Amino acid sequence: MQLQTVSQILEYVDFSGQQEIAECAQTLRTDGGDGQKLNEIILRLQRVLKEHHSDPYNTKSPYYHFLLACAYSLSAHQNASNSAERAEYQFKNQGLQKNRYLCCWLLGCIFWEHNHLERARDVTEEAIRGFQSLIKNESANGKYEDCECCQAILDNIYDLREKIGNEIENQSDSQEEKVNEQEKNQPDKPSLDGEEGFIYLPQIPVYTHVQAGSDGPIWIRPSQKKSYTVTNQLTINDHRYIIYSVTRGDRRITLDANRKYGWAEVKGNSMNKARPTAIDSGNMVLFYQSSEAKENAFVIVSCPDGSGNGESYMVKRWKKANREFISDSSESGHPPIPYGADFRIIGIVVAVAKPG
Repeated sequence: MQLQTVSQILEYVDFSGQQEIAECAQTLRTDGGDGQKLNEIILRLQRVLKEHHSDPYNTKSPYYHFLLACAYSLSAHQNASNSAERAEYQFKNQGLQKNRYLCCWLLGCIFWEHNHLERARDVTEEAIRGFQSLIKNESANGKYEDCECCQAILDNIYDLREKIGNEIENQSDSQEEKVNEQEKNQPDKPSLDGEEGFIYLPQIPVYTHVQAGSDGPIWIRPSQKKSYTVTNQLTINDHRYIIYSVTRGDRRITLDANRKYGWAEVKGNSMNKARPTAIDSGNMVLFYQSSEAKENAFVIVSCPDGSGNGESYMVKRWKKANREFISDSSESGHPPIPYGADFRIIGIVVAVAKPG
Protein backbone atom coordinates (compact mmCIF):
# COMPACT_ATOMS: atom_id res chain seq x y z
CA MET A 1 0.00 0.00 0.00
CA GLN A 2 1.20 3.53 -0.70
CA LEU A 3 2.55 5.62 2.19
CA GLN A 4 0.28 8.48 1.13
CA THR A 5 -2.83 6.37 1.83
CA VAL A 6 -1.54 5.19 5.21
CA SER A 7 -0.55 8.75 6.20
CA GLN A 8 -3.97 9.98 5.19
CA ILE A 9 -5.70 7.47 7.46
CA LEU A 10 -3.32 8.08 10.38
CA GLU A 11 -3.97 11.81 10.11
CA TYR A 12 -7.51 11.29 11.40
CA VAL A 13 -6.82 8.89 14.30
CA ASP A 14 -7.83 10.22 17.71
CA PHE A 15 -4.71 9.82 19.88
CA SER A 16 -6.17 11.68 22.89
CA GLY A 17 -4.10 10.88 25.98
CA GLN A 18 -1.73 8.69 23.95
CA GLN A 19 1.18 11.04 23.24
CA GLU A 20 3.81 8.29 22.97
CA ILE A 21 1.70 6.40 20.44
CA ALA A 22 1.00 9.59 18.49
CA GLU A 23 4.75 10.13 18.18
CA CYS A 24 5.16 6.56 16.92
CA ALA A 25 2.44 7.21 14.33
CA GLN A 26 4.26 10.34 13.16
CA THR A 27 7.48 8.34 12.84
CA LEU A 28 5.64 5.81 10.70
CA ARG A 29 4.29 8.58 8.46
CA THR A 30 7.76 10.08 8.11
CA ASP A 31 9.91 6.96 7.76
CA GLY A 32 7.44 4.39 6.42
CA GLY A 33 8.82 4.74 2.92
CA ASP A 34 12.31 3.61 4.00
CA GLY A 35 12.48 -0.20 4.00
CA GLN A 36 15.06 -0.52 6.75
CA LYS A 37 13.39 2.00 9.04
CA LEU A 38 10.00 0.41 8.36
CA ASN A 39 11.33 -2.98 9.50
CA GLU A 40 12.65 -1.35 12.69
CA ILE A 41 9.22 0.16 13.35
CA ILE A 42 7.53 -3.22 12.81
CA LEU A 43 9.93 -4.94 15.23
CA ARG A 44 9.33 -2.24 17.84
CA LEU A 45 5.54 -2.55 17.54
CA GLN A 46 5.71 -6.36 17.72
CA ARG A 47 7.85 -6.12 20.87
CA VAL A 48 5.45 -3.69 22.55
CA LEU A 49 2.42 -5.84 21.72
CA LYS A 50 4.15 -8.92 23.07
CA GLU A 51 4.65 -7.07 26.37
CA HIS A 52 0.96 -6.11 26.40
CA HIS A 53 -0.24 -9.59 25.44
CA SER A 54 -0.93 -10.61 29.05
CA ASP A 55 -3.22 -7.62 29.58
CA PRO A 56 -6.11 -7.74 27.05
CA TYR A 57 -7.71 -4.68 28.67
CA ASN A 58 -4.72 -2.42 28.07
CA THR A 59 -6.12 0.76 26.49
CA LYS A 60 -3.00 1.21 24.37
CA SER A 61 -3.25 -2.18 22.71
CA PRO A 62 -5.68 -1.28 19.88
CA TYR A 63 -3.51 1.70 18.90
CA TYR A 64 -0.43 -0.49 18.58
CA HIS A 65 -2.38 -3.09 16.59
CA PHE A 66 -3.60 -0.32 14.31
CA LEU A 67 -0.09 1.06 13.77
CA LEU A 68 1.23 -2.45 13.16
CA ALA A 69 -1.52 -3.01 10.56
CA CYS A 70 -0.45 0.22 8.83
CA ALA A 71 3.20 -0.81 8.91
CA TYR A 72 2.38 -4.31 7.67
CA SER A 73 0.34 -2.88 4.79
CA LEU A 74 3.30 -0.74 3.71
CA SER A 75 5.47 -3.86 3.55
CA ALA A 76 2.72 -6.00 1.92
CA HIS A 77 2.79 -8.30 4.96
CA GLN A 78 0.09 -10.99 5.00
CA ASN A 79 -0.89 -10.21 8.61
CA ALA A 80 -1.98 -6.63 7.89
CA SER A 81 -5.68 -7.48 7.83
CA ASN A 82 -5.43 -9.59 11.02
CA SER A 83 -3.89 -6.69 12.94
CA ALA A 84 -6.45 -4.23 11.59
CA GLU A 85 -9.35 -6.53 12.52
CA ARG A 86 -7.96 -6.92 16.04
CA ALA A 87 -7.62 -3.15 16.39
CA GLU A 88 -11.19 -2.65 15.11
CA TYR A 89 -12.54 -5.16 17.64
CA GLN A 90 -10.69 -3.57 20.57
CA PHE A 91 -11.62 -0.01 19.60
CA LYS A 92 -15.25 -1.16 19.41
CA ASN A 93 -15.07 -2.63 22.93
CA GLN A 94 -13.55 0.60 24.24
CA GLY A 95 -16.30 2.69 22.63
CA LEU A 96 -13.86 4.56 20.37
CA GLN A 97 -16.14 4.56 17.34
CA LYS A 98 -14.20 6.98 15.15
CA ASN A 99 -11.01 4.94 15.46
CA ARG A 100 -13.03 1.77 14.92
CA TYR A 101 -14.37 2.96 11.56
CA LEU A 102 -10.92 4.20 10.55
CA CYS A 103 -9.86 0.56 10.98
CA CYS A 104 -12.66 -0.41 8.59
CA TRP A 105 -11.34 2.13 6.07
CA LEU A 106 -7.85 0.65 6.41
CA LEU A 107 -9.24 -2.87 6.02
CA GLY A 108 -11.06 -1.80 2.87
CA CYS A 109 -7.77 -0.55 1.43
CA ILE A 110 -5.94 -3.74 2.43
CA PHE A 111 -8.55 -6.06 0.94
CA TRP A 112 -8.71 -3.99 -2.24
CA GLU A 113 -4.92 -4.12 -2.62
CA HIS A 114 -5.07 -7.94 -2.33
CA ASN A 115 -8.03 -8.19 -4.75
CA HIS A 116 -10.43 -9.49 -2.08
CA LEU A 117 -13.09 -7.27 -3.60
CA GLU A 118 -16.21 -8.56 -1.86
CA ARG A 119 -14.60 -8.25 1.57
CA ALA A 120 -13.28 -4.82 0.62
CA ARG A 121 -16.76 -3.72 -0.44
CA ASP A 122 -18.43 -5.00 2.74
CA VAL A 123 -16.00 -3.46 5.21
CA THR A 124 -15.97 -0.17 3.26
CA GLU A 125 -19.77 -0.03 3.45
CA GLU A 126 -19.47 -0.59 7.20
CA ALA A 127 -17.06 2.35 7.45
CA ILE A 128 -19.45 4.56 5.47
CA ARG A 129 -22.44 3.66 7.64
CA GLY A 130 -20.34 4.26 10.75
CA PHE A 131 -19.20 7.74 9.79
CA GLN A 132 -22.66 8.68 8.55
CA SER A 133 -23.98 7.77 11.99
CA LEU A 134 -21.20 9.73 13.70
CA ILE A 135 -22.00 12.81 11.59
CA LYS A 136 -25.66 12.56 12.55
CA ASN A 137 -24.84 12.29 16.26
CA GLU A 138 -22.22 15.04 16.26
CA SER A 139 -24.55 17.36 14.37
CA ALA A 140 -27.32 16.76 16.92
CA ASN A 141 -24.86 17.68 19.69
CA GLY A 142 -23.68 20.82 17.90
CA LYS A 143 -20.14 19.51 17.30
CA TYR A 144 -19.86 20.90 13.80
CA GLU A 145 -16.06 20.78 13.57
CA ASP A 146 -16.19 17.04 14.29
CA CYS A 147 -18.88 16.74 11.60
CA GLU A 148 -16.58 18.42 9.06
CA CYS A 149 -13.75 16.03 10.01
CA CYS A 150 -15.99 12.97 9.58
CA GLN A 151 -17.28 14.31 6.28
CA ALA A 152 -13.72 14.71 4.98
CA ILE A 153 -13.06 11.09 5.95
CA LEU A 154 -16.28 10.01 4.22
CA ASP A 155 -15.27 11.71 1.00
CA ASN A 156 -12.10 9.61 0.92
CA ILE A 157 -13.98 6.41 1.67
CA TYR A 158 -16.51 7.20 -1.08
CA ASP A 159 -13.57 7.35 -3.49
CA LEU A 160 -12.40 3.93 -2.28
CA ARG A 161 -15.90 2.49 -2.71
CA GLU A 162 -16.02 3.75 -6.29
CA LYS A 163 -12.68 2.12 -7.08
CA ILE A 164 -13.81 -1.18 -5.57
CA GLY A 165 -17.13 -1.03 -7.43
CA ASN A 166 -15.41 -0.32 -10.74
CA GLU A 167 -13.03 -3.23 -10.22
CA ILE A 168 -15.88 -5.59 -9.37
CA GLU A 169 -17.79 -4.43 -12.45
CA ASN A 170 -14.72 -4.92 -14.65
CA GLN A 171 -14.32 -8.47 -13.39
CA SER A 172 -18.03 -9.10 -13.94
CA ASP A 173 -17.76 -7.73 -17.50
CA SER A 174 -14.74 -9.93 -18.12
CA GLN A 175 -16.69 -12.99 -17.01
CA GLU A 176 -19.63 -12.00 -19.20
CA GLU A 177 -17.34 -11.51 -22.21
CA LYS A 178 -16.03 -15.02 -21.62
CA VAL A 179 -19.56 -16.40 -21.59
CA ASN A 180 -20.46 -14.40 -24.72
CA GLU A 181 -17.39 -15.74 -26.48
CA GLN A 182 -18.52 -19.25 -25.66
CA GLU A 183 -21.98 -18.50 -27.02
CA LYS A 184 -20.50 -17.37 -30.34
CA ASN A 185 -19.51 -20.97 -30.96
CA GLN A 186 -22.98 -22.25 -30.21
CA PRO A 187 -25.54 -23.02 -32.92
CA ASP A 188 -28.36 -20.66 -33.79
CA LYS A 189 -31.44 -20.61 -31.62
CA PRO A 190 -33.68 -23.59 -32.26
CA SER A 191 -37.11 -22.79 -33.63
CA LEU A 192 -39.56 -23.17 -30.78
CA ASP A 193 -42.95 -21.58 -31.30
CA GLY A 194 -44.55 -19.26 -28.74
CA GLU A 195 -43.38 -16.49 -26.43
CA GLU A 196 -42.01 -18.72 -23.70
CA GLY A 197 -38.28 -19.05 -23.20
CA PHE A 198 -36.19 -22.17 -23.23
CA ILE A 199 -33.20 -23.49 -21.33
CA TYR A 200 -30.22 -24.19 -23.57
CA LEU A 201 -27.85 -26.98 -22.49
CA PRO A 202 -24.77 -27.15 -24.72
CA GLN A 203 -22.93 -29.10 -22.00
CA ILE A 204 -24.95 -32.28 -22.69
CA PRO A 205 -23.59 -33.86 -25.89
CA VAL A 206 -25.54 -35.97 -28.38
CA TYR A 207 -23.72 -39.21 -29.26
CA THR A 208 -24.31 -41.25 -32.42
CA HIS A 209 -22.09 -44.31 -32.01
CA VAL A 210 -19.30 -45.94 -30.05
CA GLN A 211 -15.90 -47.31 -30.93
CA ALA A 212 -13.34 -49.53 -29.28
CA GLY A 213 -11.06 -48.02 -26.66
CA SER A 214 -8.21 -49.24 -24.47
CA ASP A 215 -10.59 -49.65 -21.52
CA GLY A 216 -13.59 -50.80 -23.54
CA PRO A 217 -16.12 -49.10 -25.81
CA ILE A 218 -16.21 -45.26 -25.77
CA TRP A 219 -18.87 -42.87 -26.99
CA ILE A 220 -18.08 -40.81 -30.07
CA ARG A 221 -19.50 -37.34 -30.55
CA PRO A 222 -19.78 -36.26 -34.23
CA SER A 223 -17.29 -33.45 -34.91
CA GLN A 224 -19.00 -32.09 -38.01
CA LYS A 225 -22.12 -30.98 -36.16
CA LYS A 226 -22.54 -29.19 -32.84
CA SER A 227 -25.11 -30.75 -30.56
CA TYR A 228 -27.29 -29.24 -27.89
CA THR A 229 -30.36 -29.85 -25.74
CA VAL A 230 -33.19 -27.39 -25.15
CA THR A 231 -36.33 -27.51 -23.05
CA ASN A 232 -39.14 -25.05 -22.44
CA GLN A 233 -41.07 -27.22 -19.99
CA LEU A 234 -39.97 -28.98 -16.85
CA THR A 235 -41.22 -30.49 -13.61
CA ILE A 236 -40.16 -29.20 -10.21
CA ASN A 237 -41.28 -31.16 -7.16
CA ASP A 238 -44.07 -32.90 -9.14
CA HIS A 239 -45.41 -29.60 -10.54
CA ARG A 240 -45.23 -28.79 -14.24
CA TYR A 241 -43.83 -25.39 -15.31
CA ILE A 242 -43.18 -23.44 -18.50
CA ILE A 243 -39.97 -21.41 -18.75
CA TYR A 244 -39.82 -17.67 -19.54
CA SER A 245 -36.74 -15.51 -19.97
CA VAL A 246 -36.22 -12.27 -17.99
CA THR A 247 -33.95 -10.81 -20.70
CA ARG A 248 -35.62 -8.53 -23.23
CA GLY A 249 -35.33 -9.74 -26.80
CA ASP A 250 -33.73 -13.09 -25.96
CA ARG A 251 -35.78 -16.17 -25.19
CA ARG A 252 -32.72 -18.38 -24.71
CA ILE A 253 -31.46 -19.04 -21.17
CA THR A 254 -27.94 -20.42 -21.48
CA LEU A 255 -26.58 -22.14 -18.39
CA ASP A 256 -22.90 -21.62 -17.58
CA ALA A 257 -21.18 -24.72 -16.22
CA ASN A 258 -19.01 -22.51 -13.98
CA ARG A 259 -21.96 -21.05 -12.06
CA LYS A 260 -24.04 -22.48 -9.22
CA TYR A 261 -27.75 -22.47 -10.05
CA GLY A 262 -30.86 -22.98 -8.00
CA TRP A 263 -34.63 -22.52 -7.91
CA ALA A 264 -36.43 -20.22 -5.48
CA GLU A 265 -40.18 -19.88 -4.97
CA VAL A 266 -41.66 -16.40 -5.24
CA LYS A 267 -43.83 -15.25 -2.35
CA GLY A 268 -45.99 -12.14 -2.64
CA ASN A 269 -46.87 -9.73 -5.44
CA SER A 270 -44.07 -7.19 -5.15
CA MET A 271 -42.79 -8.08 -8.66
CA ASN A 272 -46.01 -8.88 -10.51
CA LYS A 273 -45.48 -5.96 -12.90
CA ALA A 274 -41.92 -6.90 -13.83
CA ARG A 275 -41.05 -6.78 -17.52
CA PRO A 276 -40.54 -8.51 -19.91
CA THR A 277 -41.95 -11.27 -17.70
CA ALA A 278 -44.20 -10.78 -14.68
CA ILE A 279 -42.89 -12.52 -11.57
CA ASP A 280 -45.98 -13.65 -9.70
CA SER A 281 -46.49 -15.25 -6.33
CA GLY A 282 -46.05 -19.01 -6.66
CA ASN A 283 -43.68 -18.76 -9.64
CA MET A 284 -40.24 -20.32 -9.44
CA VAL A 285 -37.20 -18.26 -10.41
CA LEU A 286 -34.00 -19.78 -11.74
CA PHE A 287 -30.93 -17.96 -10.41
CA TYR A 288 -27.19 -18.32 -10.06
CA GLN A 289 -25.29 -17.38 -6.92
CA SER A 290 -23.62 -13.97 -7.06
CA SER A 291 -23.12 -10.93 -4.83
CA GLU A 292 -22.90 -8.42 -7.70
CA ALA A 293 -25.39 -7.41 -10.38
CA LYS A 294 -25.76 -4.93 -13.22
CA GLU A 295 -28.24 -2.05 -13.38
CA ASN A 296 -31.89 -3.20 -13.46
CA ALA A 297 -31.03 -6.87 -13.05
CA PHE A 298 -33.55 -9.06 -11.24
CA VAL A 299 -31.88 -10.32 -8.09
CA ILE A 300 -32.37 -12.53 -5.05
CA VAL A 301 -31.95 -10.39 -1.92
CA SER A 302 -31.18 -11.70 1.55
CA CYS A 303 -33.31 -10.18 4.30
CA PRO A 304 -34.26 -10.80 7.96
CA ASP A 305 -37.05 -13.31 8.39
CA GLY A 306 -40.30 -12.59 10.20
CA SER A 307 -38.91 -13.59 13.59
CA GLY A 308 -35.94 -11.27 13.26
CA ASN A 309 -33.62 -14.08 14.28
CA GLY A 310 -32.86 -15.63 10.90
CA GLU A 311 -32.48 -15.01 7.19
CA SER A 312 -34.97 -15.14 4.34
CA TYR A 313 -34.98 -13.90 0.72
CA MET A 314 -37.01 -11.87 -1.75
CA VAL A 315 -36.90 -11.06 -5.46
CA LYS A 316 -36.29 -7.43 -6.45
CA ARG A 317 -34.87 -5.27 -9.22
CA TRP A 318 -31.43 -3.75 -8.56
CA LYS A 319 -30.91 -0.01 -9.06
CA LYS A 320 -27.15 0.11 -8.99
CA ALA A 321 -26.90 3.90 -9.39
CA ASN A 322 -28.91 4.44 -6.18
CA ARG A 323 -27.73 1.24 -4.47
CA GLU A 324 -31.27 0.18 -3.66
CA PHE A 325 -33.75 -2.61 -4.43
CA ILE A 326 -36.96 -1.78 -6.31
CA SER A 327 -40.34 -3.51 -6.51
CA ASP A 328 -42.37 -3.67 -9.74
CA SER A 329 -45.82 -4.18 -8.27
CA SER A 330 -49.49 -3.45 -8.86
CA GLU A 331 -49.78 -2.95 -5.10
CA SER A 332 -48.74 0.05 -3.03
CA GLY A 333 -46.59 -0.25 0.07
CA HIS A 334 -43.37 -1.52 -1.50
CA PRO A 335 -40.85 1.33 -1.02
CA PRO A 336 -37.25 1.08 -2.26
CA ILE A 337 -34.94 -0.84 0.10
CA PRO A 338 -31.39 0.51 0.57
CA TYR A 339 -28.53 -1.93 0.13
CA GLY A 340 -26.97 -2.70 3.51
CA ALA A 341 -25.89 -5.31 6.01
CA ASP A 342 -29.41 -6.77 6.24
CA PHE A 343 -30.23 -6.53 2.53
CA ARG A 344 -27.64 -7.92 0.12
CA ILE A 345 -27.53 -9.53 -3.31
CA ILE A 346 -27.12 -13.31 -3.14
CA GLY A 347 -28.28 -14.33 -6.62
CA ILE A 348 -29.05 -13.19 -10.18
CA VAL A 349 -32.39 -14.27 -11.69
CA VAL A 350 -32.13 -15.61 -15.27
CA ALA A 351 -35.57 -17.18 -15.80
CA VAL A 352 -39.09 -17.53 -14.43
CA ALA A 353 -41.00 -20.82 -14.34
CA LYS A 354 -44.80 -20.47 -14.37
CA PRO A 355 -47.33 -23.26 -13.74
CA GLY A 356 -48.55 -24.72 -16.99
